[in-house]
Amino acid sequence: MKKYLIILILFVWAIFPTNVKADVGPKPIIEISVEDLEDERCYATLLSAQAVSGPYQAYDLYGQRNIAQEIDPDIFAAFAGYDDADGYHFMQIVWDLSQEPKISWTYYPPKNFKVLLYYPQSDTYQISDSYQTYAFDSTYVLKQEEEKLILHEAYDYQWELISLGCRVLLTIVIEMLVALAFGLWKKEALPYIIKINIITQILLNAVLNIVNYYGGSLLFMLAFVPFEVLVCAIEMIYYNKVKTKMAVSRKRILVYAFCANVVSMIGGWYLAWWIPGIF
Repeated sequence: MKKYLIILILFVWAIFPTNVKADVGPKPIIEISVEDLEDERCYATLLSAQAVSGPYQAYDLYGQRNIAQEIDPDIFAAFAGYDDADGYHFMQIVWDLSQEPKISWTYYPPKNFKVLLYYPQSDTYQISDSYQTYAFDSTYVLKQEEEKLILHEAYDYQWELISLGCRVLLTIVIEMLVALAFGLWKKEALPYIIKINIITQILLNAVLNIVNYYGGSLLFMLAFVPFEVLVCAIEMIYYNKVKTKMAVSRKRILVYAFCANVVSMIGGWYLAWWIPGIF
């Protein structure tokens, strides 16, 4: 048993992700890809239902310009002079869609917003209905439909499910390899190990995906270790109940459960970076 613990300690020390640098700041985003633009030059902004959003503030709140972004004075004046029927505010940030047809608000975007387009050549506007962010990172496609601006959610749920499946499979493989190192690949024990790992890893990764979807990477990282500890506890309780059927000693199976979860926790952390979908 001691040699297995020594091997595990050396393995953990060798692969522990001390060099991983994560952006842990609370930085939700709104990203909008714009399609079907007119040929003439076009500028865009997001009008906010609230007068303050992080460091951004409505122009009409204090009557002062935000100097964080250089904006053509005429374009700025056009947006600042727009009077929204529902009282939404111009937050002093503008995108030139002629350079890139995309709106990326990556730091404290408004939760309730409208898309406003301005065409300086014809001095005309287009305004969308109001929308609310649906996730920590909300991505959309903006289309012109029947002369209206319509936002469509563009979160890649299909790829997220594929990514989730890959992470679940690989973490199960990791725990199976640890089981091999502990000599647990025998017909009495293996079915129980496979069963509980499939259940716990699917639940763990699904819950962490939901946490990241709504709360972002910071909340994900705060939840990662506690949920891993909970999974370890669940597996230990399960193995303790079925140890007789597995034909292994209580000490051996509990040490395996602890070691396997430590290794899979570290492996899961790396997988969160190697397989896109979480960060």
